[in-house]
Amino acid sequence: MFKIQQDRQTWLTIRLPDPDGEQRIKLRVKLKTHADNAASKHQVISDQVERLRAEAESGAIDSAPAMLAKFVTLAETISPEAIAEDLERIVARVTDWQDIGDEAGEPLAFSPERLRALLNCGTWVVKAVREAIITLDDDGRRKN
Repeated sequence: MFKIQQDRQTWLTIRLPDPDGEQRIKLRVKLKTHADNAASKHQVISDQVERLRAEAESGAIDSAPAMLAKFVTLAETISPEAIAEDLERIVARVTDWQDIGDEAGEPLAFSPERLRALLNCGTWVVKAVREAIITLDDDGRRKN
């Protein structure tokens, strides 16, 4: 039976393409409602539309300033602030983990600080976690 719950969470298996060989970890994540998922996507698209609208209204399309604006936009998405916001969105969703240990291989208790340390191991970790969460939000729970 499917239970309608206000605060649902699920275990999500994530494949990490570790340089030493593929690893799998499990993160317990909060599920987003359909409305929240749609709203966050709408906001991202709306922000880009506003930037394009401003660029079009300024008459700068196909000009050096337009090209500069595109690079500024790109730079903003990879700024330290944008990266920190991206990581905090992930940290806000994860509530527990499995199959994660310290350097000696001993199980490591979950904490937001330790999750940040895991995410800081490499861009490939952040990408794998982000893609798994996005897939969960968009496609429901799929067996990995």
